Amino acid sequence: MREQDSYGNRFAESSGGLFFPGRELPTEQDLNRIFGVDCRVLTERGFIEMGVLKKGQRLPFLNPPKRHIYQHKLADGTKIEVVSQAIYFVDMVVGDHALMASFVPENSEATEHYHIYGIREHYTSIAGRAHLRLEEGVIDLGDNNRRYTVEERTIHRFSTNSSPAFTSLVMENAGRVSRDKWHILTDSRKVL
Repeated sequence: MREQDSYGNRFAESSGGLFFPGRELPTEQDLNRIFGVDCRVLTERGFIEMGVLKKGQRLPFLNPPKRHIYQHKLADGTKIEVVSQAIYFVDMVVGDHALMASFVPENSEATEHYHIYGIREHYTSIAGRAHLRLEEGVIDLGDNNRRYTVEERTIHRFSTNSSPAFTSLVMENAGRVSRDKWHILTDSRKVL
């Protein structure tokens, strides 16, 4: 078990990722200590570059951040609740697009899913390293490859290995449909 990271942030580690003493969820300040960068400023810049946030517009970070809880019906009719491993600091709809930014603990994996209704998912690595597992292979997101777009109907899964990641995403056209239609799961037994 690690007591402190290289930035002086104290935390304990488990198979589920990072835990912050006395709190369930990290704060914006925790992110900045873990990654050594201002995650809010870098997220704002990325959204401005993509044209979904206006220059000079401040991005509201959720305080406290939140986890997504999805309710799905399995083929046999059983209803299940899936709790995301990602911790969301941005979760908003702007025009036709959903904007999100999340901290994903180390050794985390999202549920395999895809999108319909014209939804394309634009991932941007803000800090740390992450992976997009697609049918045709693995895309590493990090220093050398910061952005990747997942096209509609492409089965994919987001994951981290031995280090956490902070990633923003734009779900193009998601604002046109209700939130319960954003993700189509291929395996509802896994955790989002």
